[in-house]
Amino acid sequence: MDSATFPALTPSCLLLADRHQGLLDGLQGLLGSRFEAVVTVSDEPSLMEGVRRMQPTLAVLDLGLTPDGLGVLRRLRQLHPDQRIVLLSLHDAPVAAEAALRAGADGFVLKRSIAEDLLSAADAVLGGRRYCSPAVGLDIAAARQGAKSPGSKTLASESDQEEADS
Repeated sequence: MDSATFPALTPSCLLLADRHQGLLDGLQGLLGSRFEAVVTVSDEPSLMEGVRRMQPTLAVLDLGLTPDGLGVLRRLRQLHPDQRIVLLSLHDAPVAAEAALRAGADGFVLKRSIAEDLLSAADAVLGGRRYCSPAVGLDIAAARQGAKSPGSKTLASESDQEEADS
């Protein structure tokens, strides 16, 4: 995306970064009802420029955006420590989710369960909680102890949230 096409600051703006245009189009439709603006980018320079210029409410990025996906996440967190970030991944091992949370993600969503989990993840992260797709089977208590990022208070999953609501 050309940096000149980034919109001005929007109160409820999401920046979505993924290399696959089909996924970007689908997610833009899913998230468009929840955010005033959904802007898509397909590479790291556009992601960094977009976050810098737009200061989005939430950034959602694919771990596979570059060969060094966790490095991108760490750089983004270092440059924008207060940015809310949800990471998308094909990797469903708990160790992958733990690594993402330790690297600075506020949420971790499996691509295979994106339709079920992404809006819940966005709500949790924007509410100051951490989120991990329930299908990962992450030990939530252990992740809480080892993976807090600035501004995050707890790690939530849908089952965790349901327990809290009852």
